[in-house]
Amino acid sequence: MSTGDDDAPAQTAFARTDEFLRDVARLTDLDFGSEASREEEREEQAALGQLCTVLDDYQEQSYLLDPSLETLVSPLLASLREQVRRQGSQLGGKRVERVAKILYWFTKVRGPKTIVRFFPHEVTDLAVLVQLLSADPDAPSTSSTPLHSSTSWELRYILLLWLSVCIRLPFTLSRLSPGTTDAIEALGLKWLERSGKEADGAAEVLGRYFARNDVDVARLLGWCEDALQSSPEKQKTVYPLLTALLLVLSTASPAHLLPHFPRLYALLALMPAPDDGRVGANLARCRAKFAGRIAMLRLQVETKDSGGEDVPEEVEVIVGELIEGLAHPDSIPRYSSAKYLARLSLLLPPSFASQILDAILTSFEEALAEGSTARGEGRAQGACLAVGEMARRSVLNRLETEERDEVVKRILDCTLQALNYDHLTALHSIGTSVRDSASYVLWSLSRTLPSSSLSADQAQQLAERLVCTACLDREVSVRRAASAAWQEAVGRWGIFPHGISVLRLVDFFTVSVRHRAFLQAAVGVATYHEYRPALVSHLLGRPASSSSSGTGITHYDAEIRSLSAQALEAVVEGAADELAERLIEEQVKKLEEVKKNVGRLHGVLLSLAHLAKATHALPSSRQAEELKALVCEAVCNLHPSTRSLKSNQLVLSAALSALASSAPDSAIDATSLHLPPNWFDIVHLACDRSEQDVHDKAGEAIAAVSKAIDCRQQVDSLLADLDSRSGTRQQAAVLLLGQIDYSAAHANDEKLATVRRRLVDFVQRDGLRKATTIEGRRNGVDALAAILLRHGDAEDLASLLDPVLSALQLGFTDYTSDQRGDVGSWVRISTLNAWASLIPSFYPSRLDRQMADQLVSKMVKLCLERLDNVREAAGTALLSLWRWQSGTDGEGAGVLRGEEVWRAIAAEERRNWRDLDWSSERILPLLRVVEYRADLLEGAVLSMSQFSSSTAFVDFCLSLPALPPASAEFDDPASYSLLSLLSSLLVLGKTHFSSNRIFVPLLSTLASLAEAGCLDEVAAEEAGEGGKVLRDLVGVAFNGVGKMKSSARLTGAMKVVIAFLPLPHVGPTVAARLHLFLAHPQAWLRQQTADELFGALAAIGSEDEELSAMLAETSWASLSQDKATEKGRAIGEQVKAAVELLGA
Repeated sequence: MSTGDDDAPAQTAFARTDEFLRDVARLTDLDFGSEASREEEREEQAALGQLCTVLDDYQEQSYLLDPSLETLVSPLLASLREQVRRQGSQLGGKRVERVAKILYWFTKVRGPKTIVRFFPHEVTDLAVLVQLLSADPDAPSTSSTPLHSSTSWELRYILLLWLSVCIRLPFTLSRLSPGTTDAIEALGLKWLERSGKEADGAAEVLGRYFARNDVDVARLLGWCEDALQSSPEKQKTVYPLLTALLLVLSTASPAHLLPHFPRLYALLALMPAPDDGRVGANLARCRAKFAGRIAMLRLQVETKDSGGEDVPEEVEVIVGELIEGLAHPDSIPRYSSAKYLARLSLLLPPSFASQILDAILTSFEEALAEGSTARGEGRAQGACLAVGEMARRSVLNRLETEERDEVVKRILDCTLQALNYDHLTALHSIGTSVRDSASYVLWSLSRTLPSSSLSADQAQQLAERLVCTACLDREVSVRRAASAAWQEAVGRWGIFPHGISVLRLVDFFTVSVRHRAFLQAAVGVATYHEYRPALVSHLLGRPASSSSSGTGITHYDAEIRSLSAQALEAVVEGAADELAERLIEEQVKKLEEVKKNVGRLHGVLLSLAHLAKATHALPSSRQAEELKALVCEAVCNLHPSTRSLKSNQLVLSAALSALASSAPDSAIDATSLHLPPNWFDIVHLACDRSEQDVHDKAGEAIAAVSKAIDCRQQVDSLLADLDSRSGTRQQAAVLLLGQIDYSAAHANDEKLATVRRRLVDFVQRDGLRKATTIEGRRNGVDALAAILLRHGDAEDLASLLDPVLSALQLGFTDYTSDQRGDVGSWVRISTLNAWASLIPSFYPSRLDRQMADQLVSKMVKLCLERLDNVREAAGTALLSLWRWQSGTDGEGAGVLRGEEVWRAIAAEERRNWRDLDWSSERILPLLRVVEYRADLLEGAVLSMSQFSSSTAFVDFCLSLPALPPASAEFDDPASYSLLSLLSSLLVLGKTHFSSNRIFVPLLSTLASLAEAGCLDEVAAEEAGEGGKVLRDLVGVAFNGVGKMKSSARLTGAMKVVIAFLPLPHVGPTVAARLHLFLAHPQAWLRQQTADELFGALAAIGSEDEELSAMLAETSWASLSQDKATEKGRAIGEQVKAAVELLGA
């Protein structure tokens, strides 16, 4: 998860009102009667997109809109109302649709119930809306209205919502014009048949309409009955009709509905059964809500009339169905059932409410005992929701004190188990919804129950479990829910130890990020002794049960096991005297028990690795070393009997981490505590694995052990692995060789010279002893650099220094490619990192100024690499050198030339080396430094294919003077000119003439410079140096064109020809060689040259229509070689004449 700005809320208030209203005005202050031009259409769409984006930003915190909601919505509603009254039945058009779309976006973000409060409502509006929405959408196009176009669904939805508001006006419908009521019913039924939001709007219209006392709801009931009894293919209106009926039940008066109760109850029997697998979640929710509302209607009347203890039979049946609904496979019907059970319990006699609670809790206990099944999860969550709703609505307070205490005890027992409900099935994990709902139960209890309802033991147990859930649960939603429950309990009960202090540690934003919850919140809470045992128990993993498959280091998720082990280390460090020895001994005993369980073995090994690290906090170093030796021996005893060490990456990585953490701190400790002899067997297992993480852990292990014991035998074994045919074994062995400590304390230094010589051969790209894989070569560079850094003062280094340094420079030019792409970039990055560390250590004692300039030049070149990660590595490495150079007293002075460039880059707050344009703009000024020029220019040319038409390189060339001052010296940075750059390009072209990797981008660079007008001034003097350099460049580009077969090179040379034609004094030379391309053996090149030349005629000032016709009408691809040569020479002469005329 992101760790950047997660400790602050994304929004705190809606502060963009003025900006929003300006964009709204761009959509409302328009002439809606006219069509928008293309430019206006683009601007209005941009405003619409901006408004939608603003509202989307508040999707998760939509309540922040409420203070400004009326201000934001009113201009849109006023504009829509004006157009409805002005356009009438012809309402439509893109501009009206855009206004409606923004209004729909408000309903999407904030909900239609909130937005309709701001809709205008007058009788005149009702009549107009009924007329608009009553038009037949299926009528012929000549009589249909714009409102019925396929793009107007947002407009239709908003108009239907508006009509539902107008229907609520307190006047009898009989006063309206005749036929209005029939029209409302007809349009409601018509739009119900549409899929999408129009059906939702029509349901709202019909619901508000039939809820009126002057409308007979029997017709709606009849429609529902007919729809439920129709064939399945004709039941598409069932859901919207039931939605309308539910709205009637929630808003109409009981007196209006009571006469229809038998029919309503009979309608319930027509609905699909909740356990029908063909019924979706929405219909199941409708049934639950419908059953709950008619039961409430029945109870309200029954209570008013009799006030007795008898419960109507129909209500008992419905209560039973709702209890069964708590186990529905989908959570939506479960929540509806839970809400109505709680509401009914407030209306039912206390004894009956107690029976409902007992049934729910019994189901809860059975679900927890049922274990890891989807049905068990559903039942457990449904029970949690029901109990939470009952607690929130104070149903528990209706019970007698003794009975309530017993119920609270049962609720707490079940809920505390539910907080730990977490299982992994074959497809996914289950239990998140149960744990989330369990937190809701505790939140509800704290709101309605007095603190006296809980005993001291219950309060402590509840506090411990809530803290563990808030800090150490896998899911962010559960951690947040537990944090909210803790906050509510602390605020209302005030019975948790250190409640406010702990609340500061487990606040909403801290627990929202997993690693902060584990490594900050949990560790902070563990400083309070009341919670430390519970947290340690959770981190070590409670035993698996029907409600959980394990926590902490026994969890099924490897990331949770890793975080739990890290948190355990931090907790133990704070109480090492109390915990370290006991926990290490416990975990060592567990190793034998969990050997056959890969997940548990991984967790125990991780815990031992981090517990061994925590021993440094013990006051007795002797005790710490003894405990580490115990861990080391236990880990080594796993080999060779534990098969998962070899077969499982996670187990091997954890074992290697434990070995690294438990290695002796010194040679004395290793002798006295007897390091197991098979430790290297476990490390060597990494050589058979391909995962880089395993190799890194093995490197840490051998680095730690080699500080304490003689590893010459192990070095010989690893050197033998370098000659293996296995690339994986080589890759791991070279990394391990680089991590070994070759100090003289235990004779490892005897192998240092041998290792250095072997690594020099290993990182070569040629030879019998080279690495067979690119990963091995990369690790070889890292190993060689690490050895030089740690043992650069070795006496025998002088004789090997030059070969070693030369070998390390090879990585700068490693461009190896395979099916994965430019894998040589891994070596280049390792080489950059190596020299960033080596230069400060070796300069100036073992690196002279000339060598330092060569190295920095190659690093600067990589700042213009094509790959983002290489540029970033190069820029980071160079800036680290700049910081070293700036912080030394003369020792590192001058390593980086062009100090003003580096000073400016270092002064920038945000550096974006991954942006090629950004890095080019900052690095290209270093072309003025002679020592960097050749390499940097090559890098700039190679990167040209990544630039857009307006490149940083072209911009830099335009900023240069065309010619140097007459008295300028060669190495004076101030005298650097475009002519100097072109001369360097000429040298580069001649040097790499046979390398298409460099020569093709060079041709592209020359063409781009000519097209941008950079070369005009250089070419102005025929006899000058500039003209000579340009003609030489043309000659290099033309050289061998007739025999060339590379399409990329031919295309590049042709583009240079076309781009150089307008240049004074150079154009005639180029035109004289046009026939080489127009008569080339490659037919496609002839045609492409003719096409490009035709487009360039205007640039050279040619108005010769015959020449244009010859180029455009000739089928160059089908011409014979002789004919193409003849025509090519003729065209070349005409173009040459045009160019000479242009120059004159």
